[in-house]
Amino acid sequence: MIDLYTLIVDYEDGTYVMQAHADSAEAAPSACIEKWDIADIKHIFTEQDKTSILILLKTEQLVALRNMINVWYGSISLNNKAFSFNLILTNT
Repeated sequence: MIDLYTLIVDYEDGTYVMQAHADSAEAAPSACIEKWDIADIKHIFTEQDKTSILILLKTEQLVALRNMINVWYGSISLNNKAFSFNLILTNT
């Protein structure tokens, strides 16, 4: 079953939210980033940044948040700045 996930990203002074369907929590962050429309925020993220994020996500291990159901945390470094995110299984 392909589930719907919500990815909430904190980077610099902004918070960005996106959704995508994926086969697993491990695949969901990349699926969300691939679908992410950055047209309105080109001054913050470039297509090259998106590519870098996708590469970095391949080695990131999600951490299940304690006392939460279907919520994970992850963090990578993008341009020497923290790119942290929460992933939520959003199926209703």
